[in-house]
Amino acid sequence: MEATPGTRIEGKVVEICRLVLKDSSITIESTSTSVEGWDSLSHMDLIAAIEANFGIELDVMDMADVDSVGALVEVVARAVNSPHEEMPIRSSS
Repeated sequence: MEATPGTRIEGKVVEICRLVLKDSSITIESTSTSVEGWDSLSHMDLIAAIEANFGIELDVMDMADVDSVGALVEVVARAVNSPHEEMPIRSSS
């Protein structure tokens, strides 16, 4: 059975959460209240790790409401699948 893009994103997000939060029992159903050590600081570490691994920038407002691995997968999937706008080049003058 071939993995769909969604399941690849899900697997990668779960793996990143396990590494950053140092908890091998994390699943897609895990929440910030069920994972010891998932606090505001580790939440920022998760954001940085997700952005680096997927090559994306996550919307701060979206991330403020993320309280579970499943919600994180949804935010990442939206960011990965959305068209990227090119940033204008600013002059240094």
